Amino acid sequence: MTDTGGSEERNRNNSESSLSERDNEERLQRSLSASDDFLCGCCFDLMVQPTTLTCGHSFCRLCVANWYFSSKKMECPQCRSAWTGNPQINITLRNLLSKMHADSIQEREAEILTSKAKETIAKFDAALSENNVSESNKAQGQGFCGGLCLALAIIVVVYLSWYWRSSDQDLLVHKPLVKWTVDDVDQWFTDMGLWTQEYVKIVRERNIGGSLMLQLDETNIDSIFNISDPLHKRALINSVNVIKDRGVKPPSNLWEFKSLNPGWALFLLYGMKDFPRSTLLYLYFVEYETMFLPFAHVVCPISEDVPKYDFTHSPPPLTSVQWAEFMPKYLFLPYFLIAEFSWDWMDIHYWTSRFILANCLVLTLLEANYVAMYIRGENEFRSISVLVKSTLKNYLSIGIFVMIWPLVPSFVCDCFFYVALYFSPYQVSEKIYTLWRR
Repeated sequence: MTDTGGSEERNRNNSESSLSERDNEERLQRSLSASDDFLCGCCFDLMVQPTTLTCGHSFCRLCVANWYFSSKKMECPQCRSAWTGNPQINITLRNLLSKMHADSIQEREAEILTSKAKETIAKFDAALSENNVSESNKAQGQGFCGGLCLALAIIVVVYLSWYWRSSDQDLLVHKPLVKWTVDDVDQWFTDMGLWTQEYVKIVRERNIGGSLMLQLDETNIDSIFNISDPLHKRALINSVNVIKDRGVKPPSNLWEFKSLNPGWALFLLYGMKDFPRSTLLYLYFVEYETMFLPFAHVVCPISEDVPKYDFTHSPPPLTSVQWAEFMPKYLFLPYFLIAEFSWDWMDIHYWTSRFILANCLVLTLLEANYVAMYIRGENEFRSISVLVKSTLKNYLSIGIFVMIWPLVPSFVCDCFFYVALYFSPYQVSEKIYTLWRR
């Protein structure tokens, strides 16, 4: 009895193995006789219900469903390209298969389209339909919110451009000293700081205007303002002499500088935001005494007791200690230098300085993220040539803008200026969020 049962089991195993070998031979013959275009990239057999994805690759619909449920990703099993929506059966490819391999397709359908397979395909279609509905609702919500934010941003930028453009002509940097009123002199003293408060009262009491300011010198300034502090006297004389030499008040804040130099201010803003190292290097070679040295003395002062940005004369060259502090920050943390400069102007530009500080923070995070991606080999600039081409393209666009900006209406320049100044932190934060999600 034992020998008989063992022989029957061996015969059964032999018959099953022979059937399996026969199935493999038939599948191999079908594969050899069929064109590669008709073979599924997953099971390497003739496609049943051929489904074409966004990338162009086609697979059996059951294979796509199994891949989706096993990987939990909507991407091609062959090239890993993402696909959206619910890919449908390629009717043209299905008809070609039915005509050219009618018998083989019938055998394949009877083999794989079992009740369980049909249930898997139905579950796959239902899951993709739910995803499409949720993504559509999400896209509509994001589209509405994005459109609303864009409209509000445009309104704010237009308002800021109109407001400061209409008030630019009232700035003292455009008004000759001889035409200053008492209010103008009062404003000039107030802008110089808290130490001038005692002299503001004298301006009001004695009705000091621009014509009297032209007559001020070292012999009569003591009697007019009752100055007892020699440092105050020296500072007032130096400031008045500068205005006499220029004919108008020199710029002492961001808005006055932008009013006098709209294109230059826009160039510096975008340069410091996108290319801080190159911009500082440019200032070193082109605007050494007028811009680079004042900036360097602000961010790397000789000592805490020395005034950081109130330079009545040309600032002295940087010492070796200042260079030792400046260069590491310039090479590795350039936005930290800009943040230090903005922090020093906090009492003059309260909210604007905070926007610049926030922008420096997110730009530093973005730069650090790019460095980390490059080290891992995930950066979009995987080769030096691509990086050089991208950098040269950006520099070329900046150069073209610098050449044509005098022809651009001032209102357009103002719009670009306020977008870069106030909305750049949001744009960079969104870019960081996208990179982290990726």
